[in-house]
Amino acid sequence: MASNKETGLGIEPARLISRGLGILPHRTEYFLNMIRKFKERYPGLKIIYANCTTGNQIDPAKPNPDFILIAKGRLVSNDPKNRPIDIVIVDAPLVFTDRSIAGWTISVENGNMAGYFDYMLDKALRIDEKRFGEYIVHMALLSLDPASPRYWKRPENTKALASELEELYARYTTQKPTKLKDKAGYAGRKQ
Repeated sequence: MASNKETGLGIEPARLISRGLGILPHRTEYFLNMIRKFKERYPGLKIIYANCTTGNQIDPAKPNPDFILIAKGRLVSNDPKNRPIDIVIVDAPLVFTDRSIAGWTISVENGNMAGYFDYMLDKALRIDEKRFGEYIVHMALLSLDPASPRYWKRPENTKALASELEELYARYTTQKPTKLKDKAGYAGRKQ
């Protein structure tokens, strides 16, 4: 009987932990490299928020997202009756997972950037842009107004945003089927 356990990028947990601890002084540099490659690969997506400070503090009692990446784009249906929808794509993987910054560096070494990005987008949360704004205001109790001290993109609001994104993930991803291939994994994909 085939296993239905997710294999992801197939990176050993011990290697992710070792790499994650080893790159601590250079996390921002690797994150910015990932952002550059993301922009090259997906020019139709506009990054509206990117932050890797959430993974700087390692707390075994409550794992943090390693980083937060939020982009927006337009979802166009093959059915001409359906209008395009503006969506927000959110990825906030936990520290020491395949989609973390450590996972990114290992994927680059292995020549598997395509697999990394496929896995990222397959697991990322997709939400209607209007609904995302409502969530920021009504659930996260943050603001969409750049002049407000509660503006969701301000560095002092990062912890509140990260906490609420965990809640958002729980609400919207529990029933989401995987799009690509959890069982076969994303390892060995070439650019």
